[in-house]
Amino acid sequence: MYMQDFFEQSRPAKHTKAHYYGDVVRQLFLASGILILLTMPIYKQILPIDFIVITFFVVVLALAAGVTTPSQKWIIVVDTIISMIFLLTFQYFSFTYYAYDSFIIFLIRQLIAIIFLFSLYYSVKTLRAICLHQIEV
Repeated sequence: MYMQDFFEQSRPAKHTKAHYYGDVVRQLFLASGILILLTMPIYKQILPIDFIVITFFVVVLALAAGVTTPSQKWIIVVDTIISMIFLLTFQYFSFTYYAYDSFIIFLIRQLIAIIFLFSLYYSVKTLRAICLHQIEV
């Protein structure tokens, strides 16, 4: 076996299925998780919950991103539910605490909510394609 063949076999397969946006959702989940972790020092003001709960949310995002695949309908449903719950959570805290917190904290919450809005959009597009049998699972 040549070295070039080894590297060709070790590369992850690209999903080239039409109407599949799981790769985009995966990237958005990871981007939001990174943003949440980076802003954790001021997070007591971002989300008024304990740090361990926030870390658990990031772990859930990483797990969902890791298992997202076009061959499993259930994970696309889970991605959609996660996106919806996180969007609603961040948007709720954004407007509930807007008058009490600084503008920068409001913007961070809004940015994270917008990321989850996009992940919800792409999750639903993929789920719709699966339901319409445009993607075979």
